[in-house]
Amino acid sequence: GAEYELYMYNAAEAANLASESNNSTSAASAATAETTAADRVAEVFSTLKKLEDPNDILFARAEGLHAHGHMQEASCLAVQLAQELLANPPNLMIELPPPPTKAKRKK
Repeated sequence: GAEYELYMYNAAEAANLASESNNSTSAASAATAETTAADRVAEVFSTLKKLEDPNDILFARAEGLHAHGHMQEASCLAVQLAQELLANPPNLMIELPPPPTKAKRKK
């Protein structure tokens, strides 16, 4: 799989790191800063939902290509997705709870 790195800029944190590096250049402070950055990255990615369905992945790829102007590639993926959906249609029926019954009023 592909690996990605996340870069976030926080001016206050950058100033703190600069002042810490001027005051002391110990390995412990660098390790603490690295752990904090790793915790922030984990926090950012904790809310993301991993795509497992191949159709969702194919749709996301086609959508991204279309959004960035790669119409021919997006169209090829869209045709592939359409063929896959026609060959294996998803079950779109969901179980709904019974509608609430209206109570009769007494006069």
